[in-house]
Amino acid sequence: MFQTVFVYLDDGSGVGRKIQAVCAGLMIPFVLFNIRYFFWKRFRQFNLSILLFSFSVLISSLTIRDLYVGIHYDASSYSLGILYIVILIELTVFIETLIATESVHTTISVFFKLFLFYCIVNDILMFAGVNFVEGYLIGNKFRVAYFHITCAVFYYLKENTNSNTKSEKTSSKGYLLLIYAVFVSFYVQTMTGIIGAFLLLILVRFKDIFFNLLSSPLRMIILLFLFTSLSFFFSVILANNTFLSSLISDLGREDTFSSRLIIYEHLFEMIRLRPLTGYGIENSSSFSRYNYGFDNAQNGIFNVMLGLGAIGVFTLFYMIYVSLKNINKNAYPLVFLIFMFITLSCVETTLGMRFVFLLVFLQIFRSNSNCNVDLKTIQTPKLD
Repeated sequence: MFQTVFVYLDDGSGVGRKIQAVCAGLMIPFVLFNIRYFFWKRFRQFNLSILLFSFSVLISSLTIRDLYVGIHYDASSYSLGILYIVILIELTVFIETLIATESVHTTISVFFKLFLFYCIVNDILMFAGVNFVEGYLIGNKFRVAYFHITCAVFYYLKENTNSNTKSEKTSSKGYLLLIYAVFVSFYVQTMTGIIGAFLLLILVRFKDIFFNLLSSPLRMIILLFLFTSLSFFFSVILANNTFLSSLISDLGREDTFSSRLIIYEHLFEMIRLRPLTGYGIENSSSFSRYNYGFDNAQNGIFNVMLGLGAIGVFTLFYMIYVSLKNINKNAYPLVFLIFMFITLSCVETTLGMRFVFLLVFLQIFRSNSNCNVDLKTIQTPKLD
């Protein structure tokens, strides 16, 4: 399951997607054997959000089968959407099975060790100067930065699901992992990774205050709207403020921000062509590149809008709302990671399928799963 959800190894030939599909196939017997947990009453509302989002992905995928843009247009296969639906359902059943079988801590511990393993191998090769198609073993610079940050978050989750955890020990090791994530982000030259890791350091340091603020589903959605709008407000301010323009230029980020201004000019034109179902999951990049010469919307929600249309955006909002309802304080590292991706979505496409997969993990910490709120233990619900 870890390999399917979090790791994408590819040499440019597409073998990474094949590995992902094979791993998803290997999970099918497990899902069929444990599918009964998917129908538990206590999981009903969350699973409805999963099904609605999967429906939006399915509709978008099926409607692009006959999409013709140009003779040289290379669209992503509609079967990719089907694969992501399978993975999403598998992960949901997997998480709910962990809750039912009291295997949460063991599995989260294994996931953390796998995160750490891939980080170590990637970094050894990275510092040794070994190059890959996308730059590094586990992907491009953004994936490397976010992978290290997620590794630190899973360390906190591992400790929070352990009844014998020492809080002081947890904080110090977690801080070190986040500081190292800052260093790696600086090494691979991704500003969003640096900002994200620093943001998590602050949130974790004052976790009680920020958890009370960010654990509200309505507040989180409002913040998502605000950060989505920030891109456009910033473009207007930058275009009319000589001081800020000079500052951006001095920081060496002029090309980055000026290219985003051009992208935002074309967003509504692209959305207007397919407003309801979009261009298919992970297909908006090839469409925007073919027609306008840029890779993506450089904005989380609008990239979802391009890929899945208004239906996909609505179902994503609903999933965010449901996943954050009635969670306990053990979930604070995951809530902060989700907020980090929402914050960075104002300038990057951080609300993709990995973001959706993280929402599924919040199911572990729902109060109706009988999870204690003392930051120490997690108990398992009984069958209805």
